[in-house]
Parts: sequence; structure tokens; C-alpha cells
Amino acid sequence: MSAVDDFLRNVLRSGLLDREQLQTSLRSLAKERREDVNAISDHLIGQAKLTRFQVYKITQGITAGLTLGPYQILVPLGRGGMRTVYLAFDTGRKLHVALKILPPKMARAEERLLVRFQREMELSQKVQHPHLARSLDAGIHQNVHYIAMEYIPGQTLYRLVTAHGALPAPRVAHLIAEAASALGQAHRQGVIHRDMKPSNI
Repeated sequence: MSAVDDFLRNVLRSGLLDREQLQTSLRSLAKERREDVNAISDHLIGQAKLTRFQVYKITQGITAGLTLGPYQILVPLGRGGMRTVYLAFDTGRKLHVALKILPPKMARAEERLLVRFQREMELSQKVQHPHLARSLDAGIHQNVHYIAMEYIPGQTLYRLVTAHGALPAPRVAHLIAEAASALGQAHRQGVIHRDMKPSNI
């Protein structure tokens, strides 16, 4: 079996594309380039069928974990103390979400982390505020605990200050007031919330 056959089989195993979607995409690739894994992967990335992160995983032979129920994992966004956050595409709602996932190994190893994450799952959908990222869904899929949240594109405040230096005092006061308002609402509901979204950054 060729490297191309292995790659294409793993694409299908990942669940990111079905056979028809894959064949349709490959029809627009020159025949002589269909024998080159790099050419195929670049083509799929260029057509926005796969991300570079997904291609990297698939070429490593990793096909499990690239989908979670209706969510397609696109790229990591960050890591926290007990979970990883990914940019994902919700194939049901047809929108991008920030998907918090508690790794199964961590859930098995430390029960307290599982309890904390389950509490976050329970409370996350109860708190609503204009400057809190909305929770859209929370659940368990094949023993993986997750929370799907509103994805907010743009710079973080940390990156903004790192790139451009200190902000003007009035703007800082405005942003802190928004964050404090959001935290106040969360704390009234018993939630320690880290997903704030000051506007106009």
C-alpha cells in the first residue's frame, strides 16, 4: 500500500471528510500530483477542506479525536490547568466554537479535576452577560467531557499590550469596568469565570 493510499484512508477514518467529499476535492487536482501526499494535503488545505493541524495529525497516523460528536477539531487555541481549548466547527449549527475538552486520561487520573469540570459544565450555561463568552453546549461524547462556547475572534488583551504597549487610561478603565461587570454577574451565580470579552479591543 502506498503512502498516498494510507493518507487517504486516514482522512476517511478521521471522519473529517466522507468519500464523496474527498473524491470531489481531488478531481480538481492534476492527475500527476495525486501520487504525492504533500501535493494532496496542500490541495486539501488550499480548498479549506482540512487545516494544517488536521493534516499533521493524519500524516502521523492519528485519526481518533479529530471529531467529537458534531464538532470537527480545527486547531488548538490554548491550554489551561485542566483542559485544552480548540477552535472547532459545529457541523450542526454551521458555526465556529471554542471547544473546551477535559482529556480522558486526566479525568481518570484525578477525580477532583473531573468533578471541577463537571461543575463548570453545569454552571457554564446558567450565566449570561454581554461580556461573557456564551456557553452553547456541554456534554459527554465517548467518555470525553466537553463544553462548547462562543468563539470570539480577535486579539487577546495580552497580545494587544505586548504588540502596542500600554493603552490610554480611559480605554483601560472602560475595559476593566466591562470585565468587572462580567465577573460580578458570574460570581453572583457561584462561577469563577475566565472567559471574558471586553468589547472594542
